[in-house]
Amino acid sequence: MSNTKESLIHLSQPDFHDQITSQSCGYWDERLVRVCDYRTVLVDEPYTACHYNCVGGACGYYPQTLTRTHHGNHSCVVSFNYRDNIAPVPAGVYQLVQTEQRIRQVERTEEYNCRMEHRMVWVQLPPWHCGGIHP
Repeated sequence: MSNTKESLIHLSQPDFHDQITSQSCGYWDERLVRVCDYRTVLVDEPYTACHYNCVGGACGYYPQTLTRTHHGNHSCVVSFNYRDNIAPVPAGVYQLVQTEQRIRQVERTEEYNCRMEHRMVWVQLPPWHCGGIHP
């Protein structure tokens, strides 16, 4: 017994006409194309976590602590001013208290089993080439 499943494609007259019309100005060409399989893998990605405490300015209006993360091994700024554009208060001044180098796992799509295969591709020609008006 075969596991092959056959199916018939039925095109209505308008669908058939649209398919023939759309392919009437071009040609089929056999080309060598690169084909790959794809998979999702987990990879380790380093990042830097910079931890800050509010030490001046309007600390009562802002979080006491902030953490900023950066991709890779990154240098943290020693201090910065933080201002919320909504609150009409002075900026909070944040001072670096700790730097951590960490690793997190992230999903990546990778190619594998790449190969060159012969494929038939439709090469669409410009309309003017097939009797249309040239721009």
